[in-house]
Amino acid sequence: MSTLIGQLVDNANLIVKLLNKNKIFSQEVKVEVFKNDEKDKTTIVLNFSLDKENYSDTLYYIDNTTLRLEGKVLGVYSNVGNKIGSFLLQLQLLVMFLSNVRVLDLENFTNDPARAARGVYSDFSVKKTGSPAKWAGKDLAEQLLMSEGEMIYKPTSDSRKRVEQKMKEIVDEQKAKQNQPLPFWNNYDGINIFLRELKQYKGGGGKYKNIKNIKNNKKRITKRKNSYKKNTYKRKRKNHSSRKIIKYKI
Repeated sequence: MSTLIGQLVDNANLIVKLLNKNKIFSQEVKVEVFKNDEKDKTTIVLNFSLDKENYSDTLYYIDNTTLRLEGKVLGVYSNVGNKIGSFLLQLQLLVMFLSNVRVLDLENFTNDPARAARGVYSDFSVKKTGSPAKWAGKDLAEQLLMSEGEMIYKPTSDSRKRVEQKMKEIVDEQKAKQNQPLPFWNNYDGINIFLRELKQYKGGGGKYKNIKNIKNNKKRITKRKNSYKKNTYKRKRKNHSSRKIIKYKI
């Protein structure tokens, strides 16, 4: 298993360990890793679950061109509702951010794609290709039909903050309904402790880097170095020329 995928699995295990420690759910969250070595790349399927009917599955792999992690959501399901599926999907986004996964794709083949896009998949955008003009004036349902259900999530520098906020909102929404019997939900206040403890392990190391900015910075650094070398060469030539003049004057 490559180092990148190994780190991703370690991050998933840490998340589950802290979740279960704070007993956010009445039974333990499990994480399973299904490894699949293909000829041209290593892939794994990461499964977060409470049981067989409440889970989120995502395929992760290293892109052969960029040599960076990418992923594809395979499925999110809950037979009890109450945002269980949405929360389990947020765990995949949290892993994505901590592990510097470049992009997540999914195919929205639900019974009502537009409803899913506004709900459980609301962090994702319709994957648009071609001229922007052809998408203009189209509503969400039409856009999903045009993209054949393909959606995409690209992390930014504030992804972690947004994921954490979304997780808190999901838990707070369930806490407001705690006078009703809610399957699985248990310690609502544990979410803040969980996120705080996770930052102790993964506080700043997971910040997503903007590759374009990195390339631009490298160009600026190289330009400064070349300019410095050029000016240094000119000074040496000038000094060398001065020494020659002094020598011949003597």
